[in-house]
Amino acid sequence: MRILRKVFAILFALAVFAFGGCAFLQQPKTFSKAGASITLTNFFVEKEYVTMTAYYESPQMIVTLLREDFTMLDGLEDWTLEEYTQTTIDVNKLPSSKVAFSEDGYTYFEYTKEVSGNNYSYFATCHKTDNAFWLIQFGTLSKNYDKLSKTILKYAKTITFDGVQNTPNVNV
Repeated sequence: MRILRKVFAILFALAVFAFGGCAFLQQPKTFSKAGASITLTNFFVEKEYVTMTAYYESPQMIVTLLREDFTMLDGLEDWTLEEYTQTTIDVNKLPSSKVAFSEDGYTYFEYTKEVSGNNYSYFATCHKTDNAFWLIQFGTLSKNYDKLSKTILKYAKTITFDGVQNTPNVNV
C-alpha cells in the first residue's frame, strides 16, 4: 500500500507539472538595456541579435527591442507616434497591419509572417521617448498566439523608459 501511494504521488506530481505548464516555476525578471526595461520571467534569456537593441528568448516566445534615435533622420523628433508606427508598417511591407490603440494607451499593430516554413504571429508596440522611438515586438508560433496573447499584453504593460514622453501609465 505504501508503494502504491508513492507511485500515485509521483504520477500526480508529473500530471500537475505537465498540465500546469510549469507556471509555478516562473518568476518575474526585469531586463534593462539602452534606457528601456521590461519585466518578463526567468524563462527568458538575453541573446545578441545584430539588428536589435535587445533580444530576449524563451521556449515559447521572443521579445525584441529596437531603439531608433532621433539623430538617425533629420526631423524624426517631430514625427508623431502614429506616423512612426505607420511608417514601420509600410517599410516592412505589412499591408494587412493597421495602427491600433489599446485601452491602456499603447500604439500597436499585429502581423503574421512566415519564417523558415513556419508561421509566426507578432504583437508590436511603438513608443516615443525624449530622444528615440522604440519598436518592441513579441513573437510566437501562430498556433500559440491566442494562448499567449494575455501573457504578451501583461509583458507589454511592464515596459518603461528613461526619459519617458508618451508611455502610458498602466497597472499590471
